[in-house]
Amino acid sequence: MPAADEPQIMGPVAPATRKCMKGNKRANTKPEQVVRQMLREQGFPGYRLQWKKCPGHPDIAYPGRKIAIFVNGCFWHRCPVCSLPTPKTNVPYWEAKFTRNVERDQRTYAALREAGWNVVVIWEHELKKKNRPAVSQYLYEVVSLDDPRERQQAIDRHDQQAVQPAEPEDARAPEPEDIEPTA
Repeated sequence: MPAADEPQIMGPVAPATRKCMKGNKRANTKPEQVVRQMLREQGFPGYRLQWKKCPGHPDIAYPGRKIAIFVNGCFWHRCPVCSLPTPKTNVPYWEAKFTRNVERDQRTYAALREAGWNVVVIWEHELKKKNRPAVSQYLYEVVSLDDPRERQQAIDRHDQQAVQPAEPEDARAPEPEDIEPTA
């Protein structure tokens, strides 16, 4: 929501666009459901959803362990890996909105860390089928660790490696081992 002194710059919106945007859910998205399924399969139920007792209402929270898991959509939260384009209509509105989203996320993460929480951010592109085993292993490592410092080290290692979005099969150059030798 824009600040009181910030003018609302969203102009008229086509009915189709309005319907599409209203379809975007805040909670219980498919990526969140995938992460929750991973956690349950690993034997880590007992999480809280949209837990209101800590800053930012994490998508998934383990209050006893002080672990906050955010499952961020690459478009809305401006994934640093995907570099998605800004919509071409109402550009000032979208740029301001995305800036507010990113700043709010950073404030939330900082407030949680200040309160002693470990903050895990899973990006939507990391949940593509081919990346799921690595994400599942990462979640297991983070949630299973008892020492918050070790947890933070695992989170930092993951953030440095940043899983790249999957390229379409036809867009990638063949690797030498992908090419069959001709006889």
